[in-house]
This record gives sequence, C-alpha cells and structure tokens, in this order.
Amino acid sequence: MNENRTPVSSIEPEGLDRIAAIATLVEAIAARGDLPEVFQIAKRSLADLIPAEQILVLLVDESGQLLTISPALNRDSLAGEQGGAIPVEETSFAPAVREQRCLLRPRIEAVEKLPPGDQRLLLPDAASDLVVPLPFGRETLGLLHFCSRTPRAFTRHHEFIASEIALLLALAIERARQQRAREESERSRDIWRFRYRSLFANSSIPAALISFRDGVIEEANTAFAELFSLAPSELEGQSLSHVFEGESLEHLSQLLQAARDENRAVQGRIRVIAPSGTPELAVRVLPPSPHRPNEMLVLFSETEKLAAEGRSLERLSMLPDLLRSLVSLPRELPPSDVSQAVLNELGRRLGARFGAILAQENGSEPLRLRYAQAFEGEKPSGLPLSTWLAALAEGPYEGVLETGQPLVIRDVHRDPQFERYRPVAQKLGYESLLTVPVRGATKDFGLLALYFPPGRPPDAADVTIALAAGYLTGLLQEQLDLRENLERRNRHIAAISEITNSVSSNLELEEVIRATFQETRKVLEYDVGCITLLGERPEEVRVFAVVSERVGKGLRKGLWKRFGREDIGWLLAKATEGALYPAELQEINRQMQSRISVLLLSRNKYLGTLEVASLERQAFRSTHLEFLRQIASQIATAIENAQLFEEANERLREFSIVAEVSKSVTSSLNVDEVLDHIVKVAAKALDARVCTLQFVENHEPPTQAVISAAEWIRYLPDGAYRQAIHRIISEQRPVFVENLQPAAEKGASRTPLRSFLGVPVISRGKPIAVLSVFWDAVRTVAERDLHLISTVANQAASAIENARLYQKTRRTAEELSRANQELENFVFTVTHDLRSPIVSIQGFTSLVLEDFGESLDPEARQYLERVLHNVAQMEKLIEDLLEFSRIGRVSRPYETVPAKEIVQEALSSLAYPIQERGVEVRVAEDLPLIHCVPEQIGQVFTNLLSNAVKYMGDQKHPLIEIGWRDGERHVTFFVRDNGIGIPKEHHEKIFGLFHRVAPRGVGEGTGIGLAIVRRIVESHGGKVWVESEVGKGSTFYFTLPKKEG
Repeated sequence: MNENRTPVSSIEPEGLDRIAAIATLVEAIAARGDLPEVFQIAKRSLADLIPAEQILVLLVDESGQLLTISPALNRDSLAGEQGGAIPVEETSFAPAVREQRCLLRPRIEAVEKLPPGDQRLLLPDAASDLVVPLPFGRETLGLLHFCSRTPRAFTRHHEFIASEIALLLALAIERARQQRAREESERSRDIWRFRYRSLFANSSIPAALISFRDGVIEEANTAFAELFSLAPSELEGQSLSHVFEGESLEHLSQLLQAARDENRAVQGRIRVIAPSGTPELAVRVLPPSPHRPNEMLVLFSETEKLAAEGRSLERLSMLPDLLRSLVSLPRELPPSDVSQAVLNELGRRLGARFGAILAQENGSEPLRLRYAQAFEGEKPSGLPLSTWLAALAEGPYEGVLETGQPLVIRDVHRDPQFERYRPVAQKLGYESLLTVPVRGATKDFGLLALYFPPGRPPDAADVTIALAAGYLTGLLQEQLDLRENLERRNRHIAAISEITNSVSSNLELEEVIRATFQETRKVLEYDVGCITLLGERPEEVRVFAVVSERVGKGLRKGLWKRFGREDIGWLLAKATEGALYPAELQEINRQMQSRISVLLLSRNKYLGTLEVASLERQAFRSTHLEFLRQIASQIATAIENAQLFEEANERLREFSIVAEVSKSVTSSLNVDEVLDHIVKVAAKALDARVCTLQFVENHEPPTQAVISAAEWIRYLPDGAYRQAIHRIISEQRPVFVENLQPAAEKGASRTPLRSFLGVPVISRGKPIAVLSVFWDAVRTVAERDLHLISTVANQAASAIENARLYQKTRRTAEELSRANQELENFVFTVTHDLRSPIVSIQGFTSLVLEDFGESLDPEARQYLERVLHNVAQMEKLIEDLLEFSRIGRVSRPYETVPAKEIVQEALSSLAYPIQERGVEVRVAEDLPLIHCVPEQIGQVFTNLLSNAVKYMGDQKHPLIEIGWRDGERHVTFFVRDNGIGIPKEHHEKIFGLFHRVAPRGVGEGTGIGLAIVRRIVESHGGKVWVESEVGKGSTFYFTLPKKEG
C-alpha cells in the first residue's frame, strides 16, 4: 500500500496554532497549575484563534441550575459582572447545559430584548456570541462564552476549536473539584480522629487522663472535676497528690503500673480528697494506647455500674487506635481492600461473629453483598461457609442508606422486622445485628454490617465506633476514588500529550497510529483496537487493527506482525469481495462483549472511526469514551496532515515521472528508444504487469506496438480488450475494464491479465496510438492513476510529433544542402567559363588601342577605353564570385598569427588609395593573436578597409580606426570610419550578394565584398554586423572564437 506523507509546510498555519494551543494547555494541566492559571492560558490561546472581545467561563452548580461568574477565572475579562449567580432559566443557554450543545448566534439585533441573564453576560453593544459547553462525561461543568461586537464573527470552525479547548478545561475543573473533595476528606478525618475527646468530655462517669511518667492529670472531664467542686481546667496539669493522698495515691500508682506493664484493664478502690469528705470510689485503669504509652485513662465511680460503663468507655478508647490504624493503611490499596480491612479490624475489636459489606453500584440498583467474613465461633455445617455468608445480604437494610441512621436489632429472634431472616440467623448463630452506612462527603458507597453472638448485644459505644468506622471508610473510599480518578486523568492527559507531540512532530501516518495504540493501552484494557479510514471513493478503505494476545493466537501470521510484548499487531486491509473487514477480524469482533466507538472528524469532515472492544462485559466507563473522543481529534488532525502529505508526494511522484519522460523526449531523437522508455516508465509508475503503445491509422485497429515486457506480448487479450480499443479510438477518451477474463469471448484464449486501462494518444486532434496498461489481478483505478497515464500519453504524443518534425526537417535540410551545392557548382562553372572570353576581349581591345589608337578618332578611342574599363570590372566580379564560391568549399589550414600582421598586410595592399585620399589610419597597438585562416581574415580586413576608403565622401579629415575588445569566448574586431554612413534599413541587406547602397558614381564595387566578409567570418564561427547613421560614418564589427585550450 502506498503510504505517502504530508510535508509540514503544507499544513495550514492556523492548524499549527491550534495544535500548539492544545499542547500548551495540556502541559499546564499536567503541571498541576491552579484553575485560574489554566484558564488564563486557555484564554490567551483562544484570543489568538477566535475573534472575541470578551471570553467568560461560567461554572454550573451541583443542581445544574445556576451559572456562576467566577471573578478569579475572569479577572481579565471585559464583563461588568464580577461574581454572582444567574439561573439557567433566565438565559438562553439551557440547551448548552442540558444537552451539551454548542450555541451560535451570528447576529444579535438588540441586547435589551434578550432574557435577563443574557443581558448580564453580554457586552452592551454585542453583535454575535458563541456558547460552548465544558463536558465531563454526561455532566456539564460549565460553559465558555465568547462575545463580539461584530456580526457573524464566529464560524463552525471557531466552534470546533473552542470545543477542543473546552474538553481540556473540563478536565482542569474536574481536577479542582477532586482536590477540594480531598481537602474535605482530610478535614473529616481530623474530625473523627479527635471525636473520642468529645466522648471523653461528655461521659457521666468521672474520668481522667493521667500521665504515668509525670504523675500529672493531663485532662479531666466534668464529672471528675465536680467531685472536687472545680472546673476541669483547674485540675489539668495538677499532680496526683493534689487529689489523692497516702495509701490511695500509692494504690493508684500501683494500678497505673500494672495496667501499663500487663497491657490490660485493672480495677481497685481508692479515696479522694474532696470538699464533701473523702469518699471511696471504685477505680478502673485502662491500658495505654500504643501511640501514647505514657497516657492512661482512669475511670471512677461510686456505684456498681462502673464495670458496664467502663467496658463501653474502654471500647470507646479503641476508637483513636482504630481510626489511626485505618488511616495508616497503604495508599496503594484499592477501595475494596480498604473496606475489607475496616470490616476485619472492627469485627475483631468489637467481638462480632460475622461481618459483611453491602455495596451499591448507583442509587437505583439494589444492595449487593460485596464481602463477608467470619470472626469467631463455630462454623455452620451442611453447606460451604461462603453459601451461608451469602445469605447475609438478606436483611431490612433499605432504610439505613436513605436516613443515614444506624440499624440496631438487639434480638433478631424477637424483632418482628427480622422475622423472615431468622432461619439464617439461627443457622449462623448470631443474635443481634448492627448496620451503619458507609458514606463519604459527596456520595454513599453501601453498608457495613456486624452480627453478634448471643449475650453480646451492641451498645451505644459499639454504635458510635461503628458509625465512625463507616464514615471513615466512606471518606477513605472517596479519597481513593478521587486519587484513582486523578491518576486516570493524568494518564489521559499524558497520553493526549504524547499523541499531540506525535501529531505535531511526525507526519508518518502509521507511526502516529502505532503511538495511538500504545498510549491508549496505557489507559484502557481492550482486546481489539481498530482505526478505519475512508477515502474519497467507496473502495478506498484502510483498516489498522491491533488485537490482544489471548484472542490473536490463531491468526494467520502472514497478515499480522508482532506489536510489543502483549499484542499481535498491524493489519492493513482493503475491502475484499464486498466485506469491509477481513474474515478473521470479523470473527474476532463477534466475540467481543463490550465496545466503544468514536468518529474521526477534522474540520467537520468525516474521516473514519476509532473503536476499541473487550471480551469482558461492562469493560468501559464514560471517562474512557471521553478519553477516546479527545484522542480522536488528535488522530483526525494527523490523518488530515498525512493525506495532505500523500497528495503532495503523489504530485511530486507525478512530476518526477513526467520530468523523466520529458527528459527522454527532449534528449533523444530516436523515436523507438523514447517510446520504449515511456512504456517502461508507465508500467513501473502504475505498478502494472505490462504496458503497450500501439499505433493506429485512420481509426483502424492497432498494428505496430511498443511493449514494456516483450515476453508478455503473447498474453495480450482479445474480446473485451479489442472492443475497448475501438471505443478509445472512436470516442477519444480513456476506457477501463476491471476484469477482462469473464468478458472473454467463447473460444478465445485465456490470459493471466485481468484489469486494463487504455488512453488515446492524440496529435493534432486525431488519435495516432493507444497507450494501455494491464494488471494481473482485478483492481480499481484511482483518479490520480488516470491523470498520470493521460499525462504520459500526452508526452508520447509529443515524442511522436517531434520525431515526425525531425524527419521532415532533416529531409528539408538535405534538399537545401543539395540545392546549395548545385548553386555553388553552377557559379564556379559559370565564372570559370566567362573568364576565357573576357580575357580575349581585353586582349584584342588593348591591341587595337596600341596599334591603331593614333588613327582612331577621339570618340572611337573613348569607346574602346570604356570597353577595357568594363572588362576590368567584369574580371573583378568574376574573381570575387570565384572567391565567394571557394569559401567553405575549399578547406584551408588554421594558424595562430598576430592580428597586427594581417592588418598591416591589408593596409599595404591599399596604400595607394589611402594615400591618394589622404586618409588617417589609427591601429590599436595591442591587437591579439588569433586562430584563423590568415588569407581569409586578411581579405575581411581588406574588404572592410577598401569600403571605408571608397565611401569616405568629401570628408575633409578622413579617418579610419582599427581596434578590438576581449570577450569570454570571442575576440571582437572593429573597423570605424567617418564617411557617408549607411541608412538603417540597409544594415542587414548590405551583406547580401550584389547589394549596393551608394549612389551611382560614388565608389566602385561589385556588390560581393561584404557577402564575402560575412561568409568568411561565419565559416570561422563568428558573426558580423554594422552600426551606422547617414552622415556620421560606419563601424563594422566581427567576432572570431578563441582557440580552445
């Protein structure tokens, strides 16, 4: 499968800003910033992304009825309100709170006509607003409110961005709530930790807390202080000798020592010093607490009820130790283990026979037995103990959770409300029952029940201790739940952060999906994870799946690869035979008992789905769904980026193929070689088995063919293929056949080729060939494949057309060359044949003038002299024509000579006319060495200098300058005069044969001189031109290439 990637530069800057804002907010939440700080970060990010003049955060109270404007969260807003609550019904935001829907008002006509709550929240001149909920599961924690003074300031795109930020803000708000709950839990724990002090202070039995080490009364209750007509504070800090004397003081010290040494309660009698006399009191010393070994509780009484009440207070004294032991439980214990530890500790200390924990999943479900334990006594026979303990779930417990009050049944055999449960009580051997609620600060968890043996009914102290333990258990469970939720949220945030980093730093789609599965496995336990991506066409479906070890053992390992230590990994599949998922994956999905699925949306575009499933029932919670929704937004962003990257890479691939074909077309004129290269490139680019280019003429079937793999020529099909070729030629459009084989005509040879795509090769509006590709498997063709092969077909048309033009041009050049050769031969023959009669005419005319000149009259003599002059002119013309024909036809050797020598020879040959006309000639002293045919370049200088002298006109100070300038590859010479000049329209014509510009009588010439100059210069690889104005002289330039090396 072609998995191309999107370059970062193709990502819209706004998309990068949104990813950066989310990453910054996630980092702030992970760093445990307080809520105002997190909101200010979010607010700054939103201000850059959404055009709002005011941004408010509104918190929904526990009843869901009030919107609270928090000054701490809105300290930088423009709102006039600073704190306060607004009933939801007084606003138009109820759908956002109750249905978790975004509300967008593109145009607000008049704020004063809106509900009162809206008027308090909006700017006075507001023109549009946007409301986005802060969802946490099914609960709406608050709203984000954006307000603008501009109509239609907000779009659905802004709503999408705000919703992403709102999810993260909801996490921060929930974490703040959890933090407050933890603090409440700590305060509640402190209350229960010191509750025994109020019990101690309010007891009707005289009691004192005595320091064994110092013999000092640490604390005294009111009953004890009243024995001495004092207030408790007046006794605290006093020595024992202040209220005891003699033997009583000694006996009390002995009792304190015994209780400490033996770690048990001891009793005795002593006398106290009191205003009413010295009454004798019974005394009971309780053993010290392990955490406060030097402080001992001493009880006094004037009656026999000391024993019973002492036992109650003795149990009450267990409360601090019990609470302390429960608070010191390991923090890593799960909530269920905490409940069991509380039940075991409480049952053992209070002497219960059985204990049970009954839990409630939510407020609407019945209580269920979560845990039961036997503490002492004989076990019932006949059935397993677990069966009997399961019957403890039956009882009149409903009112305990409703009222929050304990249930005490002192005799189950006589109490009418327990009648139906007596058989179980008789079998298990318990007689009394104590049930208390397990309740935290914000929710109820269930009940804690103790079952006592005969003769041991629970008293007020037992109820107090059990209530305290129940409340403490609730607080501990709530704290553990909060901690677990916080840890889960932190895991969610870490996973979101990791995936966000992966999205922003990696454009590899498979790597991003791999990271998604890895990070979600840290948060969710699932057996199947599946990401399904949809393409633009129905058949363009990609499935990425990962399955757990326990369901993946029987898979075909050819399709699956190991993914980590615990999973079998990547599946890459397409729809086959009408099925979206492979058969193995469908079978695995049928085994799943629970699943959650979310949509992958990017900019309101549906890209696919993300789904996880488990073999376990009720494996997922609402928080898991919320987490997947947040992950899905990041995955959708990654997919969109990857698709952009794929498109860019696909374009780059097309460009490279077109460039390769273009290079082949332009670098070679061998059409067979170019077309062979084109079909091979096309076959490779489309991953085809074979590619052909078949020529057609006059819409007839193809005859001649170019094929990318010669061994496949015998497999080219007929039947449907031939029909497709006719359609391509006649309709001049591409044709695709998905399966050639079923359409094969009866009796036609079978071929291993299956799918076919053909496009016409059109030149000058007519089909000249068909470019075809074949695959050996049934497949579909994407739009980009059709575009690519059409582009290649156009290149093929260009190659064929170029070849035809080349052949035509070559034939024309050959014909022109032959014509030029014939012309040169004709000129040479004519000029050569003309010389003989010209010589005879010249000779005979000279003889007549010499022998008979004196006898001729002047007019006859003038005629003969004119004949001689014209003969001389004709002879010069013939010599020039002969020289012109020899240039380029007669090969002469090149030499490296000084240009100055050539110029001096030319000037010497023209010394007489130069001197006769009084022309000043200036020659540059530093003329260079040149590589040339010296005789020909000498003729160039001679012809140019001769013309300069001839056409000097009546110039009083005639001047000719000969110079040069150096170039990178050429040397440029010039011959400049100040003669009559040349009209601009003749600057090019003068280099043609027999073209003269000067009027008759001005200068004499054959009209071939400059033609000879051009031909000599061009044969040397240079060029010649003139710059001139009439009356201002002329400058002739010509270039000669430098010798290589």
